[in-house]
Amino acid sequence: MPRRGMIDMHMLGKRLKLARVAHDLTRQPLSALSGVESHHLSHLENGDKPGVCVDTLAALTIPLGGSRDHLCFGIHR
Repeated sequence: MPRRGMIDMHMLGKRLKLARVAHDLTRQPLSALSGVESHHLSHLENGDKPGVCVDTLAALTIPLGGSRDHLCFGIHR
């Protein structure tokens, strides 16, 4: 369990994939819309990255219509 304020990258990956699938997107179209390379999306969704840049989160939230807080912590605002 991550410390308070730390991002659980496995949970972020699960939320990212759920949001992508809910928007009926594969990784390639999400990559094109967000500017985040598809192999990077794969690593994020699988929880293989130790962290994520704020710029990457911002780029992903635009086409997915969510928030960084939701992707990182599951918080709906």
